[in-house]
Order: sequence, then structure tokens, then C-alpha cells
Amino acid sequence: MALRNLHKLRICLFTLPAFAQFPVLSYLCPISCYFKLGNQYFMKAFQLLLLSMLVPVMCVWGNNRKQVEEQTSSVIIAVNVTHGGGYFVDSKGHRLFNKQFEGVGPFSEGLARVKQNEKWGYVNLKGEVVVPCVYDWGLADRGEFSEGLACVRKNWRYGFINAKGEQVIPCIYDEADQFSEGHALVKQHKKYGFVNVKGEEVIPCIYEYAMAFSDGLAFVWRNGHAGFINFNIEEVIPCTYEGAGPFSEGLASVKQNGKRGYINTKGETVIPRTYEDAGDFSEGLARVKQKGKWGFINAQGNMIIPHTYDEVGDFSE
Repeated sequence: MALRNLHKLRICLFTLPAFAQFPVLSYLCPISCYFKLGNQYFMKAFQLLLLSMLVPVMCVWGNNRKQVEEQTSSVIIAVNVTHGGGYFVDSKGHRLFNKQFEGVGPFSEGLARVKQNEKWGYVNLKGEVVVPCVYDWGLADRGEFSEGLACVRKNWRYGFINAKGEQVIPCIYDEADQFSEGHALVKQHKKYGFVNVKGEEVIPCIYEYAMAFSDGLAFVWRNGHAGFINFNIEEVIPCTYEGAGPFSEGLASVKQNGKRGYINTKGETVIPRTYEDAGDFSEGLARVKQKGKWGFINAQGNMIIPHTYDEVGDFSE
């Protein structure tokens, strides 16, 4: 589901040469770094130097191609092993709960999704299964708890449960996303809209495409163009753009005449549309592309990191 760019990378993505793939790159803070080897992508987690006294390095590699799925807290990390199931470890790499699952997801709001007998449920911070494994979705779906609810899939339809496993919103939607700012994006009959935590369809499924609310506004696609609506379904930024991204740190990228720039929540142009491509602001910086290379600008449009990289991701902590 391409509903939302819900998962940001920890730091820039780089394509590393083969000789740099095996050494552990020292310690600093938890990051994920993807690199390319042939036609396959692997993921390593490592810790860099400044936090080495607090968070020991953890690097996973080998014939099993272990993958650290995501570090969701300073204590518990979800680890999935190709053809070998999943389990949880602490920041020192010690196994927790003395349990092995067919798959695991990151902890969110005190619960993590786990797979048993080809079905998914949730465990608490003690490793106890508190929501039975009866759901169909997998790691590609958005099963983390957000604002007290988690999106689940049953019989190829999506709905929401609470932390007790109670079905709060029936599984009737073709697609659904996590709750954000009291609203969850849903799709029905090939159109997108929003429901509230009570399951009420507060914004009808009338849009060709949409993204989750951020900064009080949601990206929507209507009649082949992009714009933004508020909670009252008012089109506060008209659907006149060729493309757009969600608001982040008060700014959103928009595309017009093949070029991208940034607007504020009033729809005013803050950074002129001069870029080939542009990402969301994170930690005060946004990735932008010119002449086929990526760099980073700040919220004033000043170039902070020159356009020298083939691939980059978003900064985080």
C-alpha cells in the first residue's frame, strides 16, 4: 500500500562499495543503512561513536541474512531472520521472552505484532500474546498501534482494533492506514476518505488519492491534480498542483510545470519551485535534487549539503 510515506529512514542512504559492506562502521546512534550488492538489498543496524557508552553496537550479518526490522525503543528491537522466523532482543543483542515467532514487528504503544501459524496478533512488553493471532496481514501492512488503535486485515479487508483486541472499526475497507491527528485514511470503492476513532466516515471516500493528516492538513488528489483539505473538508489549498507531498515541519513540497518547491499551510510559496525532486522536511532539512544529484536545504531554502549524492534519505535524530 502506497498510502503514506509513513516510515522515514534513520539517516541518509548511500550506495556503498563492496569493500565497505562487511566492516562495522563504528558507533554513534541507532541508524539503518541500506546498501546494494548485486540485485539484492540488505539492511544493517549499527551504532556510532558518541553513544557507544550507552547503546552498544549491534550489527547483524551472515548466511541467514538477519535483518533488524526497526529499533522502536532503547530496550527492545524486533529481528527477523530470512527463513528463520523472528524474535526480540535488547540493545545489547540479548534474546528476550525466550520465544521464537514466525515473524515480528516493532513495538508501538506497548504492543508488537507477531506471527504464529501463518496468522498475526500482538504481544505485550512481557512477550505475552494479548491479542490472538487471527489476522491476515503481514509486515508490509501498517499494523502498529497509533492513537490507541491498530489497522488489521481479515479476509482481505481492513479495519481497526484496540489494545484489548476488540474490533472497534469493522474490516470493511479495501485499504487503510494508521491514525494520525484523530483520522485514518481508508479506501472503499476505489476512492479515498477518512474515518475517526469511532469509525465514523467524517470525510467521504470521494478522492482519487490521499495521504494522512499532518499539521492539520491532508494531501488529496482530485480531478487529476493535488491540493490539501482540512478536517472540515474545506479545500484550503486548491487542487491545482501536478503533485505534492504531506506537510512536515510546516512545509510541503509541491510540483508545478515539472519543478518542485515548498509551500506553507496557507498555500504561500516559501521556497521557489526550482528542483527536479524534493522530499519532506525532517530535523530542519529536506532533500532536494538538481542535475540528477541530491543535497539538503533548510526551511529558508539555503543549501546546507551540496548536490553531490546519487541517493539520500531523510535525517532523523
